[in-house]
Amino acid sequence: MMITISLDYLAGFFDGEGTITGSVENRGATRARKKGWRYTPAIGFVASACQSDPKVLYEFQTQFGGTVSKRIDDRQWGKSASWYWKISGRLQLQRFVEAMEGRLIVKQAHLQLLRQYTHHTVSGHQGRLRLPIEEFQRRTEIVRQIQMLNRPLQRDGRRRLIR
Repeated sequence: MMITISLDYLAGFFDGEGTITGSVENRGATRARKKGWRYTPAIGFVASACQSDPKVLYEFQTQFGGTVSKRIDDRQWGKSASWYWKISGRLQLQRFVEAMEGRLIVKQAHLQLLRQYTHHTVSGHQGRLRLPIEEFQRRTEIVRQIQMLNRPLQRDGRRRLIR
């Protein structure tokens, strides 16, 4: 029996269980400098969700692509299995943004920042090509803003500062 899940359901699920993250990675920078290569850190964005039952995650995979994988964690009370869905390619992220536009509540600000990346970026650039400094700074600022949104709120309603 095939179950089709609506985009509204997926949006609600993602609002509660999903995450949008960004990172700037400097892997390979030392080696590049030693060899005299030009190097720009890799800037990446990921949308993901986690669940103990993979059924909904496979629907995310059907709709948007990406991978569903199983992780087994050792806990003090025994082993626990969790399933993860993840997308990171620019075109997959763009399809995700377009489908979730106007459907998210909690993560709407995250989605708008991700939209700035996907809709104004020609190349997915993962550190192999040198970016113009303005583009590198723009992407780095989007990462910083997403990371800020992912910080927990303090008692006074403000987010903890990134140092």
